[in-house]
Amino acid sequence: MNEKNGFGKYTYSDGSVYEGYWINDSRKGKGKIIYPNGDNFEGLFEEDYQEGHIKWGEWSVEGPLKDNEL
Repeated sequence: MNEKNGFGKYTYSDGSVYEGYWINDSRKGKGKIIYPNGDNFEGLFEEDYQEGHIKWGEWSVEGPLKDNEL
């Protein structure tokens, strides 16, 4: 199997780039996504979902996030 495990960088087909940790092909732990428009998410991932406190976009909005929602 070619599952992603450990720390790495992955570029998606839409141009988004994820840099962070993988476990069994899922984003898990500390990571960062940079979107093609320049917005970014920096925080924690749990089973491919963004979790915890975040910094989002150029405004550095911070707040609790659960299952990808503020």
